[in-house]
Amino acid sequence: IKRLVTPFEKWDAYKAGIIDKDGKVILPKKDRTPEQNKTWGYYDIMLANLKKLLAKVPGGRTRLASYAAALLLLREQDERFLNDPAYLYEELEKEISQKVKNTGRVTLSNNLILKRLKKEYSINIAESVKESLQKNSFNDSLQYTFITINQKNITKGDFVSYRLKRKQIPFNTLLNNFINEEILRYFKENLVYTNKEFSNTLTEYQDGLLLFELMQQKIWDISSDSLALKTYFDTHKDQYKTNDLEPIKGRVMNDFQTALDNEWVQLLRSKSNIKINKKVLKKLINYYRKES
Repeated sequence: IKRLVTPFEKWDAYKAGIIDKDGKVILPKKDRTPEQNKTWGYYDIMLANLKKLLAKVPGGRTRLASYAAALLLLREQDERFLNDPAYLYEELEKEISQKVKNTGRVTLSNNLILKRLKKEYSINIAESVKESLQKNSFNDSLQYTFITINQKNITKGDFVSYRLKRKQIPFNTLLNNFINEEILRYFKENLVYTNKEFSNTLTEYQDGLLLFELMQQKIWDISSDSLALKTYFDTHKDQYKTNDLEPIKGRVMNDFQTALDNEWVQLLRSKSNIKINKKVLKKLINYYRKES
């Protein structure tokens, strides 16, 4: 977990010259020394890919996003991170907004977004409800629709609740602020449906966390168990030059993880009917050759 929140510049693989500051492999496998290879194993590649995946999420390069992932992986997460994309967006945005709130960039960014959204969205205001609000008339129902943004209905009661905490602000200014906030809220709530890149990234993020949890259950938890590791070493002593586990514990654990991984893959293969698209496979092979 600590590795997920550690900058790539502090990784051993970076110090060994294998990856750059963004985690991208810059030294091909064929050009590495045995010592360099020790800093870039299967576990390191898995963590690096997950860390780069997190960076794609809005705000993903911030510490908050990394810690959010760490909490998720420890099963101490707020389920809303996975089930409510708008909530994830809000939480990641908080840190960014806090860092730049005094620069004026947040206001500028929001204004640019609002300008675009007002052109894209169908926004309607019920003039009769607006007039009653201006006159502070509450004879009609608070459930009457006041504003519609595409298919979303915002009631008179919603505006009344908003107004209660801002009585000192002139009505027209207050209404304009309310509409702007509702537009941005609608945008964030529907981002996963309207922004394909964000939707794909969020899906990758969720799948990556699920895969990480599976790897932890099937491989890492087992290989880190002292008794299981000792049993593996005792049955594979012929592969090592010493009968003492401690000096080569790291190497044995890596071998044990590889063996567990192979067993798991074989089990999955035996339970599945697998068809391979050879064109896609070729593309993947070329991609991962560059990555490793």
